[in-house]
Amino acid sequence: MRIHGGVNKLALCLDIAEIPGSMDHIESSKIIVKILTIICFIQPDGHRLVLDAMANFKNKKKETKRFEHLVKSMRSAIHSDLKAGYMSFINALINVPTDTDMRVAIRNEFLRIGLKEVIEMFKLKLKEDELELSTQFDVFEEESALDYRTIHDRFSALDVDINDVEDIFNALRVQLNSAGLQKNLLGLMQNLLCIPVQTEAGSRSFVLACKMMRHIALHKEEIGSRDADQSLGTLIASMDENVDIKPILNSIDETMRDVPLSRRVYELGEENEKLRKMVKTLEIEIKEKDELLAGASLGGKIGLGGAGSILGGATLNSGIPLPPIPGGATVEVAEISPVAPEEEGGGPPPPPGPPPPPGPPGMGGPPTTQPQRQPRATPKMKVKGLQWTKIPYLKLKGTVFDSFPKSYSGLPLDYPELETKFQTKVIEKKKKEESKQKTVHILESKTAMNLSIFLSQFKATHNEILRAIFDMNETVLTEQNVKELMNFVPSSQDIQNIQDYLTQGDPALLGDAEKFSLALSRIPQIQTRLQAFRFKLNFGISKMNIKPELENLRQASLELRNSKTFQELLDIILEIGNFLNHGTVRSNAWAFTLPSVLKLVDTKSTDLSTNLLQYLAVYLQSRKPEILDFDSEISHLEPVTHLSLPTLVQDLKTLTDDFRNISREEILPTTKTDKFPRKIKKFLTDAGNDVEIMNVKLNEAMQIYEEVVKIFGEDPKVVPEEFFSIIFNLSKSIKSSIKEVEQSKADEEKEARRKMAKEKRMQEMAAKKTGDGPGDGQIDELFSRIESGQVFRKRRKKTGQDVFTKKQMARVRESKPLPQPKT
Repeated sequence: MRIHGGVNKLALCLDIAEIPGSMDHIESSKIIVKILTIICFIQPDGHRLVLDAMANFKNKKKETKRFEHLVKSMRSAIHSDLKAGYMSFINALINVPTDTDMRVAIRNEFLRIGLKEVIEMFKLKLKEDELELSTQFDVFEEESALDYRTIHDRFSALDVDINDVEDIFNALRVQLNSAGLQKNLLGLMQNLLCIPVQTEAGSRSFVLACKMMRHIALHKEEIGSRDADQSLGTLIASMDENVDIKPILNSIDETMRDVPLSRRVYELGEENEKLRKMVKTLEIEIKEKDELLAGASLGGKIGLGGAGSILGGATLNSGIPLPPIPGGATVEVAEISPVAPEEEGGGPPPPPGPPPPPGPPGMGGPPTTQPQRQPRATPKMKVKGLQWTKIPYLKLKGTVFDSFPKSYSGLPLDYPELETKFQTKVIEKKKKEESKQKTVHILESKTAMNLSIFLSQFKATHNEILRAIFDMNETVLTEQNVKELMNFVPSSQDIQNIQDYLTQGDPALLGDAEKFSLALSRIPQIQTRLQAFRFKLNFGISKMNIKPELENLRQASLELRNSKTFQELLDIILEIGNFLNHGTVRSNAWAFTLPSVLKLVDTKSTDLSTNLLQYLAVYLQSRKPEILDFDSEISHLEPVTHLSLPTLVQDLKTLTDDFRNISREEILPTTKTDKFPRKIKKFLTDAGNDVEIMNVKLNEAMQIYEEVVKIFGEDPKVVPEEFFSIIFNLSKSIKSSIKEVEQSKADEEKEARRKMAKEKRMQEMAAKKTGDGPGDGQIDELFSRIESGQVFRKRRKKTGQDVFTKKQMARVRESKPLPQPKT
């Protein structure tokens, strides 16, 4: 196509470098950019032709990413006119398409190659007379904010959090179910699940799948109009002659470079959050110890709980119940006496040899002798066995089997036929291999398989795993390991079956799962030990989650109670309210509910240009600005808005109940080298102090909180997150109102300068118009509207999209930026 080739050639001229002092190259660059910008607005295919030309430029000039040279040229540009020209071209490339997803996708391409950083760099050095460049920056930011707001509203209509995986999945499932496409969703997920993302090849495949889905989403209209029998490759090729599967495959390498970094960032984030909680917990515990020391110096009294007790009358070994927690539960702590340290070293006692086997668990003495039930005939050659589970002889009483005769007397059986049908094939070759395959499995097959998989994840031997239980070795066994191990503690029936085999079979032929189960069952109180071990491993994490939350609630309540500036703010609001409500039923108020402060924005000025909250913020900023920073006196305000008190109370109650249950069980040492009893007793002593303190802190925090709620005239039943959120939102609204007013003033000044510049430009265009050829005036007018940003606002009106007012735009700027869709 001739026009297509012409646009390609014109775009290839974009690499004319801007050479300082060489006006020819600067003017040429400005003309090329201006022509390409205007072509973008030529319907119906102008924008597509320019995008194709930029893709062709990338291939011809060996760019890593599309538009890379364009952003690089803008970064190095010196002259303001050229910068404005580049920015106009970029805005045209992004904002001409009517499809929001397409605009966002192109904008993200620019953001990934550093356009945002270039804009921020230029804005820091922006001069007052660079109005065209400033306008293009505003167009970029406004269109970006509005597009992301459109996407946000699209998901908001579905009541979906676009950052929540479960929300997205549930919404997708509902949509596809209603469309009858649930099987397609299932198939898609099954295929994704089959991709081994742990390997590099699997990660590359997953990235490719995501890119293909993104490509399909961008071209959904074209795909929807095609026949269903066309392949994906044909569809992609038909969408754009410059788009095929190869560039998508090539782009995987770029994305894959970020995968290890993203994974590491996630891991560091998790570690950082854990360390933050740990530091916060340690700070709280140091403060608690300081309070204890201060209390001791005052004759055993401290401020938290009164006299005669370290923390309000209940100590760990006092035998006195802990203070009640909300819900009516009380916690009794078992008295724990110190235990002398045992000798160090040594390993766990080796499991005794199988014969003679011990009796069933819980019974003393040698195993009970049981009569043998032999069949009427025995096979003369080796036959395949029946894989059943035997019921012990001692449990026959009351079963149907107890009524059977001691020797078989039922229907005559054809023993020779049985022997012939089920004889084992004799393979004389590889006798050594055959002997290796005679492993005996007694446990249920699924249990044995799962236990074998569990054991295979350890580099340690079976004895080392058992030793780790005796030593409470947290480097060998994690909380998840202990949790899984608790599920593999064999039942008495499993052990009896293994012992029955050992009375006649070769112990060496037992499977690994059976050997480990037998050894595990010989550890005294194994289930109790594992429960205590798991509680110890979980306790530190639970404490780090509970203590900071308790401290946040306590400190936020104290800070709010002592905040003089917040009380002064309420007094001012009360006076304004009584003034405005004079002569009405709402006048002569002595107090008002806290949620009322959020209604200040609903009271508009006469000309609707402002509201009461904005007026109050501006007035206080000019008269007494320190009142506006009342939140600086309540440093724990934001954290406590995320606190869920019912969850916190339940977590502490569960922790207290678990501690009580573990403390009830006394674990006795088996040998001098058994470290478990000594370690768990020492841990329970320390944990008991922590549990006691946390319960006391909860009661204290709740008492202070209820007092504060009453001070501000609210219902004591209101939950903390709701109560403190009112104050936090008021603080945010005041600061946002000040920024809106300041932004509005700046916009008005900028608009006045733009208007003056536009009038000047129109006068210059009118002067030139007499010497120009036909149509030149239209092109100049179009470019003038591009420079002023009017063409993009007009496009929104035509497509029925919202055009925000200046005040609304200010709110969009101040709102939390939405995440950019990934490609």
